[in-house]
Amino acid sequence: MSKISIVNTKLDGESIKKSTKEAIKLIGGMQRIVKKGDKVIIKPNFVGPIKSAVTDFDVIRSVVEEVKKCGGIPILGEHSGFEFDTKKVFKILSVPELAKELNVKLINFENAECKKVRVPNSLFKELMIPKAVLEADVLINIPKLKMHSLTTVTAGMKNLMGVLNKEERRKFHLKNLDLAIVDLNKACKPDLTIVDATNVTESAGYGKSISIKAIVAGEDVVAVDRVCCKMISINYKKIRHIK
Repeated sequence: MSKISIVNTKLDGESIKKSTKEAIKLIGGMQRIVKKGDKVIIKPNFVGPIKSAVTDFDVIRSVVEEVKKCGGIPILGEHSGFEFDTKKVFKILSVPELAKELNVKLINFENAECKKVRVPNSLFKELMIPKAVLEADVLINIPKLKMHSLTTVTAGMKNLMGVLNKEERRKFHLKNLDLAIVDLNKACKPDLTIVDATNVTESAGYGKSISIKAIVAGEDVVAVDRVCCKMISINYKKIRHIK
């Protein structure tokens, strides 16, 4: 059975950092996942230039600190929402400044070099995944828990769409988005998922938000997503990619 941690938090920076580290500790600590010298891709959610809809920077700061404590080499990577230019989103959100502060490499997956990955028993026989993700020793997924117009919920599994280029995303939407998300999670399986559930917006980008004040963590992304659904009173069986 998968172990999932849920840690309540206040909404100030220090509380969020402390709660994130506690959530990691409760599932066995970062040292279970990251070893000295490991290249660690950290995949947040920077969907667009809307601070309420992206992963809180203090969650990212905590994860980077924990990776470095283990001797790992953290690397930030993301591709913003389909309608946005990732470079511009990074600039508006001050992501390059965050990377500089944390002394980590920042990769824009929108233009990253990719490699074909075969996905057996799937809707897509192969997917184009960034080489940086494939060559990493560890993938840490840090989504923002939100509602979504097409999938109802976006958490850990759907957050991985941010590694794909625009052409791959277009294919996902043209065929079957939920089944495509499942294929992506087969081809690009996160080793750890830490969900920023401090507040939940009513859409993936713009919209009102409700305060949940929690950090959720676990190694099994599907189990994490099921727990997140329960936290916002949604039956996970009605979310096709989770079911």
